[in-house]
Amino acid sequence: TQIPEETIQAVAAELLAERLGSGTDAADLEEALKGFDGFVNNYCWVKNNRTGETSRAQEWPGQIKLRQAIQAHQKVIGLKSRGVGWTWETIFYSLYLMGRQNILVLYMCQRQENSFAYVERVKWLRNILEENCGYPKMAADGNAARHLKLVNGSQILALPRKPDSMRSHHARLVIVDEWPEIEYAALPSVMGTIGDEGQVIGIGTAKGPFGEFYETYRDAMMGGPLKHFVRVFSPWTDCPLYHE
Repeated sequence: TQIPEETIQAVAAELLAERLGSGTDAADLEEALKGFDGFVNNYCWVKNNRTGETSRAQEWPGQIKLRQAIQAHQKVIGLKSRGVGWTWETIFYSLYLMGRQNILVLYMCQRQENSFAYVERVKWLRNILEENCGYPKMAADGNAARHLKLVNGSQILALPRKPDSMRSHHARLVIVDEWPEIEYAALPSVMGTIGDEGQVIGIGTAKGPFGEFYETYRDAMMGGPLKHFVRVFSPWTDCPLYHE
């Protein structure tokens, strides 16, 4: 006996809603995750770290540059001025991918307080997305200072400041934030963690003509062994706040 197509679709929708958690609307979530551009422009919010003020996400020129690069390329290295919004852009991207499939996102940063703050921002935006579009709920065992796990299995983990901290992980996405400040060679561990299918986004503000970030950016620019890294540059003029 052939099962009617509408019955199959109804059962599939029920299973998806159950997988996402009770109270969600699978149709709303499917619409929200249809494309990264629409996800950011229609559903994402940001919070001012100093004032606590919240507002709908409005991408600045530097964020658009980064968004276009990470959508098109597997390995991206970005040189930026401070305050151009790139950290928020990586949060948008992480939550977009985590909502679509069961993946692991790893976040690496030299400063422990920044790691905690990053995961807190992810959790804050996830709460808003759940209300706005039925985004997957947080798993019962997925709430820690460095860790967020969704009921669909996706996770984001902020790593400690140790060279071997990635050794036991296989990630779909690795974000290396403020790469010039990391005091050890992170790239070998990152490349081993993402394998052939994963993606790396390395961003930072220049600290001088030395270090792994500088060498990687320069090598990509000169067409050396790391030429597969796509370079993105965002100067201070990409931040509208500097013009006010």
